Amino acid sequence: MKTMYLPMSFVMAAPVALALMVPQTTRPWSEGLNALPSLFGEHASLFAPSQYLVVAQQYFMPEAFDFWNEATKLGNNLKRYTDEQLENASATYTSAKEKIEEFKVAMAKVVSSTREFGDRLGRDGLDFEELFATELNAILDELKTEFSHPLPGDETPRQAQRDKVISSALSKVENVIVNTTGLWGVPEETSRLHFQEFEPHVKNVLFVSGQLIDEHPVLMEIILFTGATLLIPEAWLLRPLLRLFGFGPSGPVKGSAAAWLQREIWGAAVSKGSWFARLQAAGMKSKRGLCKTVVGSAGVSLGIGAAIWGSCC
Repeated sequence: MKTMYLPMSFVMAAPVALALMVPQTTRPWSEGLNALPSLFGEHASLFAPSQYLVVAQQYFMPEAFDFWNEATKLGNNLKRYTDEQLENASATYTSAKEKIEEFKVAMAKVVSSTREFGDRLGRDGLDFEELFATELNAILDELKTEFSHPLPGDETPRQAQRDKVISSALSKVENVIVNTTGLWGVPEETSRLHFQEFEPHVKNVLFVSGQLIDEHPVLMEIILFTGATLLIPEAWLLRPLLRLFGFGPSGPVKGSAAAWLQREIWGAAVSKGSWFARLQAAGMKSKRGLCKTVVGSAGVSLGIGAAIWGSCC
């Protein structure tokens, strides 16, 4: 029997690559087994996502990791990465293609409507992101009290409950925006009028994302990651708002109200290590185009692991 030796870059990269390949959510591991690539065959169960997430976090994620700062630095490279990931997802899951396009259009409308919202409020004189984010924390506690049951397993009641949670949350968000902008002298009537024009676009993004994730849970991570990157141009409002619903890391500990709301809406919460790992993939993609990252049946290919150590396997 001939012995095959693997390059050290492959051996070293495997744990990190596996952390990327498996959706890092709070879903039971048994639900993710079918997402593992056929490469591992009968040994797929050996590669539990939590084990490899720990490796990725321990060796690569800085303690002071700032997702938003690092994402902004990547600029157009990050957009190319997310565009490619969505294209590959559409090719892999053909039944999701139409819904993915709908998601992209919905996000574009949210960003443009936020820009108009800010212009009408005179956002150049507003610097309320931090205060707005702080006020939103109270919403989480209120929602957790209001909705104490997890999403139902059946699709129709699950969508109905998600609609209730989202509608209730956005109603509370409106009051927070009115109160916050009021500190800068914006009349309540003006804030409510502009919010009511802006709200349907936010609601549509959340509903479309929910439908897409219901039908293809394995795409949850890339959908939320893409949404987080697309909101950056209008981060003054969208970062605290959409982060509330899981579009971007909020830094909550396990079991916190923020993680609870993500599970309530999407059925799972994305780990901090996964946000970091995808930024690494986007950064390496920009430096080494030959080491391709693709969304397959479970996530990102092993090319990223090779890129980390400077060579393609």
